[in-house]
Parts: sequence; C-alpha cells; structure tokens
Amino acid sequence: MIAKGTGFVKGKKQVAGKKLAYHLKYLQYRPRGSEETREQRFFFGAVEDHVDRKDIQEEIMAHTSRAVSYHRFVLSPSQEEPILDWMEWTRAVMRDLEHYKGQALHWYAIHHTNTDDPHIHVVLAGSGEDYQSGQPSPVKMLTKDKSPGGRDDWEFLRARGREHSEYEHYQHLQATLQKLDREDPLIHPMQRSALTRDAERSHTQKGWER
Repeated sequence: MIAKGTGFVKGKKQVAGKKLAYHLKYLQYRPRGSEETREQRFFFGAVEDHVDRKDIQEEIMAHTSRAVSYHRFVLSPSQEEPILDWMEWTRAVMRDLEHYKGQALHWYAIHHTNTDDPHIHVVLAGSGEDYQSGQPSPVKMLTKDKSPGGRDDWEFLRARGREHSEYEHYQHLQATLQKLDREDPLIHPMQRSALTRDAERSHTQKGWER
C-alpha cells in the first residue's frame, strides 16, 4: 500500500486557485488507460458520487489556511490488497483520517486506471473544522519525527488502506491454494478451481491480471 504526498500549495489565494483549477483539469483529462473511458474519469467526495471541477475548486478554496491552501496525495494499494469498490474504499480511509486527526476534512478524489497500478488522487483542503471546538483549524499532513510515538499520517493511511481492502481474504485464498498445491491436485480439483476463480476476480476488480 502506497500513500504519499505529491505536493501542497500555499501562498496568495488567487494564484493557488488557478493552480488548483489546472491540477483538477489535468487529473480528469490526463491520458487514460486503454480500457478506461472518459465517463469513468470523474471526481467524487465524502458524499457526492459525481462532482464538477468548478464546485470542487470553490469548496477547497473556501477552506484554506495560512499554512497551506491544499494538499495533494496518492493512495495506491498493492497487488495483495484488492479493492472491490474504489469509491467506498476511499471514503472509508478518509473517514478514518478525519477521526485520527480530530477534524472534519474537505476532500475530493478521482480514480485512475491508466497505469499497471490503479490508484486514487486526493485533493485535501488546508483547513478543516476541529471536532471539539467546531472552529476552523489548519490541516497538516505529518511525517513521523524521531521522537517516541511521533505521528505519521502517511503510515496511518497505508495501514487503513490495507485494513479496508480485501487483503485478508486474498491472503487466505493464496494460503489455501498453496496448501492444495502441496497435496495431490486430483483430490480437490473442484475446490481448487473455485478458489482460483475467486482469486482471479479479486485481481480483475482491482485492475490486475494474473
């Protein structure tokens, strides 16, 4: 599971807004995969399934802080972490991040399948509402420092991304198939065939081929 920042923008609001508009357009119209249609490339949020770029720009720029206007990052599961529903998976991960940080977050995402590793691009506003006070507070994506118990938001996202994937199911399938391989394959032909199809479906749902 990869969770990494691809940059953040700060400075004058007008300039940051223009950069955001360009970035959103790039994410939506960059080269697509051979099996990806234009209709499949859309933005979604915590609640909305389809969101217009202009609405995203207005929402994000309405929630900036002095420290940062917005963050950009990527969530990319590994082959061993199949995803059944990318939209709901992203929402689950981001809900966990909200609780972890103690803030209501303003974010939007888009699913890309134009590479061998399908992934999610997220744009996160630089300000969110504190759970306790309800007041706006800066959103900081922290990298673990050297102090004991130092927080690392990226490590948290990696852990939660795996938790919400089909990783455990995939590992169980692989272990069962390996066990059958060690036995006489003629004893369990139908069982092995069913498990193999299940494993292949997991890869297909994520965008990989065996």
